Amino acid sequence: MFRRIHILMGTALLLGFAVTSLMPSSASAKDDISEFIKKAKEAYEKYQAEVKDETIVQEMKTASPTGDITTYNTVYLMGDKMRLESRMEMPSRSEDPDSKRVMESVVVYDGADFWMATPATGKRKLSQHEVQQYQTQRRLWDMISDEAEMTGSETLGEHDCYVVQLPAEEDEAGVKLWMDKNSRVIVAVEEGSTRGNESRLVNSDFREVEAGWRIPYKTQVYRGDRLLSTLVVKSREVNSDLAESLFDPEALSVAGRRTEDVREMMQGQGGGGD
Repeated sequence: MFRRIHILMGTALLLGFAVTSLMPSSASAKDDISEFIKKAKEAYEKYQAEVKDETIVQEMKTASPTGDITTYNTVYLMGDKMRLESRMEMPSRSEDPDSKRVMESVVVYDGADFWMATPATGKRKLSQHEVQQYQTQRRLWDMISDEAEMTGSETLGEHDCYVVQLPAEEDEAGVKLWMDKNSRVIVAVEEGSTRGNESRLVNSDFREVEAGWRIPYKTQVYRGDRLLSTLVVKSREVNSDLAESLFDPEALSVAGRRTEDVREMMQGQGGGGD
């Protein structure tokens, strides 16, 4: 699900918005969105020119019938290359409320192919279908094509936004973006559903980084009114001269077991969490 939404980073619930003005669909509207997207791409290219590499630590909470699933991610980015180290902690099936099951994985993109390694399956190359969930923001602007249409203006919280409609793809509903008119950040994304239950992603806690670019430090995803997940950026470091070997599939491996008792592990280390 969320075949296109998951490519876009974001946060926070859409608490309601007021329509401030509507721009009719017309040739001038098409020209306006083309110019807006062009300037947004240029701003992002300036950001990329300053950021040679990036390390982002994230924490994500996902609701499940048995309790929250917590995923700890460390993302390494260098040019088009990416490495994602994940540790997922899930409620245990045991009666001990402090016991958790753990799954670990590493995904690497070397600029050509995506590879995954887990203790359970070893290393394998991902299929074209599987790689979609690992697309980075660096590919975001490719999604906003010349077929995008500016349909109006709306205010979301403190953001005065253009509303941009992306055309529906085969077997998919259309996607609507709310983009801040001044900073050009994506504030919210909504993807329709043939079953009438929209998926919604909202970005918040925007912070200015290199080249005046702004990124969200919090992202929440909803289905209808139900919160599915919340992702928070815990730390971020740039231009730390990352090693090329981080993105080398030949060096890819994951140590450890697929599942373990986290409580015992933490006791063995002589401490607990935050």
